[in-house]
Amino acid sequence: MRSKEEIEKSANARRGAKRSDEARRRMSEAKKGKPLSLRHPAHNGNLHRGLKRRPETCAAISAALTGKKLSPEHCKAIGDARRGKPMKRSGPTHWAWKGGDSRQRYPREYMAWALAVKRRDGFTCQQCGYAAKKGMHAHHIKPWADFPALRYDLSNGTTLCPTCHRTSGYHVGVSRTQRNGPPHPAIPSEHC
Repeated sequence: MRSKEEIEKSANARRGAKRSDEARRRMSEAKKGKPLSLRHPAHNGNLHRGLKRRPETCAAISAALTGKKLSPEHCKAIGDARRGKPMKRSGPTHWAWKGGDSRQRYPREYMAWALAVKRRDGFTCQQCGYAAKKGMHAHHIKPWADFPALRYDLSNGTTLCPTCHRTSGYHVGVSRTQRNGPPHPAIPSEHC
């Protein structure tokens, strides 16, 4: 039986050598239908895609990366690599896409509606009573996507602080059961 070193040596003996077109064609035919080796370039970066990591592995990776800053050159390289590529989870490719034109979200009518709702409510959160001129959200009681006829109806709007808006349950990533979660972690207790 050959040793590991002998196998590696014979595998690397012709690596990088120029081969004739006929030899390349025969090698290609011989490989058709066979699974790729784990060293094949097609596996680079894709080998672990889709696999779930254990929670302790995720915690170790997070701890190792916490506090690390990317160099300006690295940031520039990342930006250059992503420039010109479409975002994968925007528009029709996003899992929550319901159709329509994404540019219609904040037209002038919407901005006027939001300001009218906030003025009507005195820039005060209608759930917790927190009042502030800036940072308050105009919330659609009946969702924007499901009730297009009520989008600019003042009776379909209420003013919420950011924390109450996050826990209102009508937004992507927030389940409706989170409405009764912790009251207001982001707002000082004297405002609740």
